[in-house]
Amino acid sequence: IRGAVGGYLYSPGLELNDLGFLPRVDEQLGFAWLQLRRDGGSVVRSMGVNFNANAGRTFGGEFLGAYVNANGWLVSEAQHQVNASVSYLSSRLDPSAVFGGPALYRAPETSARIELRSNPSEALSGALVVSGALGRELRAGEVRIEARWRPLSSLELSCAPSLAHRRGRQFLSDDAGYEVAMLTRNTAQFSLRADWTISRDLSLQLYAAPYLSAGRY
Repeated sequence: IRGAVGGYLYSPGLELNDLGFLPRVDEQLGFAWLQLRRDGGSVVRSMGVNFNANAGRTFGGEFLGAYVNANGWLVSEAQHQVNASVSYLSSRLDPSAVFGGPALYRAPETSARIELRSNPSEALSGALVVSGALGRELRAGEVRIEARWRPLSSLELSCAPSLAHRRGRQFLSDDAGYEVAMLTRNTAQFSLRADWTISRDLSLQLYAAPYLSAGRY
């Protein structure tokens, strides 16, 4: 059993640099984390569950939302893996939704994800990842298939086709006073990667992710 509690404070006037590495200020955030895990066994090598929660507000008292999450994993003796998570995000003000404009109200949403992976140490391995989110202003889902092939100990090739659908509120423009509209978008992507270890001091990585996306406001 492990756990942690803590918090962050970012004052409204905090400005550490001119390049924008700090995405948000004027925030008070508290969090808690609890983990239960078990290692070792004849069938299950490792298993566990995490519980996470946080909530925040501005220094002016505006509520920035509360977030709760439960996620778990299971690794079999054969190194096959199952990962799953469920999350809930409350109604909140989102100060970054309109890129520097006023904060935007966001309705509550619930999301879930499940991931199945075969033994990554085998010459041929793969994974299936399914995720989705549902709320009054959001409907989203994605399916991704991953495949990895290691023809040589120094060479690994992988690909990951995916299909995603999302319908949600999206910032449109600030020409007429920060317009926000519902955007329905579908995206198909095919990621390719090659890793070649030439020596202990030199390796070559190639990566490409062509995609096609179409949406309508």
